Amino acid sequence: MPRFLVASDIHYPGGAEPAWRLGELLRRHRFDALILAGDFLDEGQERHLNSLLTLLRRRAGYRGPLLLVWGNHEHYLSATRLRRGWTSLQQLERLHRVAVEHGAVVLDVEGPATVEGVAVIGAAGWYDYSYAPPGFTREQLETCSLDPPPRSLLARCATASGYYRSLSMCSRLARNDCVYIRLPMPHPEYARLNAGRLERQALEAAATGAPVVAVSHHAPRPELIREPRSRSEALDLAYAGHLGIDRAARKAGRLVAHVYGHLHERSRGRTALVEGVLYVNAYPLHPEAPGFTALEVDPETGKARVVMLEG
Repeated sequence: MPRFLVASDIHYPGGAEPAWRLGELLRRHRFDALILAGDFLDEGQERHLNSLLTLLRRRAGYRGPLLLVWGNHEHYLSATRLRRGWTSLQQLERLHRVAVEHGAVVLDVEGPATVEGVAVIGAAGWYDYSYAPPGFTREQLETCSLDPPPRSLLARCATASGYYRSLSMCSRLARNDCVYIRLPMPHPEYARLNAGRLERQALEAAATGAPVVAVSHHAPRPELIREPRSRSEALDLAYAGHLGIDRAARKAGRLVAHVYGHLHERSRGRTALVEGVLYVNAYPLHPEAPGFTALEVDPETGKARVVMLEG
């Protein structure tokens, strides 16, 4: 029975401690694959990805399959790249090359993968604002702010000093996605692009008849998210995911589990069984059940279960 170690939202190098704990688990236990469900970096810097994968591969000695999808933080551009007019997609191409050098499989580009008779499909997922309750204006949604600032001010804020130095200042203006991400298309269109990638992989996996594990960074269903406690948290739902992720994944036929991240402590729990699929929040610092998670899947029966691990 293949055993997957799953993790999301480590935010390395800011989250150096979770990364080291992840490395210790890989060193001490046997896993058939490691799945990183996005936001394993603070910012999409190639040197940070190289450092993280070096930690997992060389220092922890892990030689097995390493499967990943991008999160929104891997899309975050530095001040220099923002000034030079980069898009986040150009940055992902650079990160992809680093991942390949370490023998990692970027599911967004190379999925599906097969591990011990189980197919794994994945994509970032993204959002189309549809999880937000009614009442927000288009300007609020597109500037990620209850009190929309001038877009020129957001651009100046980001290019002044980048993610780390301007974080506190820029975060007062808007959520980080509207400051540090640059896409050549609207976010809803990018969400559809991600769903299309996932659907292509799902149909390919369905043709094999194997049980399937889906991976996305963003939440595939709104009922996985706890009710917002404020108007600000309600706006956060706009950037949490979209149902197209789930619809695409379920075209896999024998979908048995879906691993996701992004929500941190705002998920309703670490696991949920919905319409026959086990949804697994891979965030290791969830206050209700802290620790890393192993997902076990029986390739014959398709039964999936979660095992909580130390650390």
